[in-house]
Amino acid sequence: MKVETTQPAKNKTSADFSLLLERMETQILSGKNEEACLLNLARENIWKRLEVASQLEWARLAQMAGDIDTTVRVLGWINKTQPQVMEAWVKHIELVSLLGRKNELVSILACSKVSLDEDQYQKLARIPGKIQVAEGNDEFSDISVPFEKLHKRQSEIASFLGLFSGREDCFARQWSNKAEG
Repeated sequence: MKVETTQPAKNKTSADFSLLLERMETQILSGKNEEACLLNLARENIWKRLEVASQLEWARLAQMAGDIDTTVRVLGWINKTQPQVMEAWVKHIELVSLLGRKNELVSILACSKVSLDEDQYQKLARIPGKIQVAEGNDEFSDISVPFEKLHKRQSEIASFLGLFSGREDCFARQWSNKAEG
């Protein structure tokens, strides 16, 4: 007698990454293992396999860690593969607007016009203007923390390099005493 058991088919692409996301968020918030978190966040082979909600969370974590390029890449990937997800368009446009990347903003808006209906597009087109008006708002001060941290770090590095840079037109001479060999 043959007994059939019904087990749900396992989908290899639907792995549960919630533990990884929670652990990275904890490490980012505590400031521990920043390098390891940044390396993991930059791994496309992981975030491309995630579901859309997890990809949005991944982008948020990358932004919290100060890895803006990864954030933009993840949001761009969501826009490309899942153009119906309005939240990804909104976050992408807000981020690019805050960064002041006008050419990229125009490109994103053009792509969104093709992918979304007219009403949704009109909502997205108003976002950059709202962000510029609301810069003094407390809600945006929380968003700008990673940017300020990154900017401060870059200015400190530039200051350090400026203080300890040497003259490039002068070279040391090597002297040797022929009598001593």
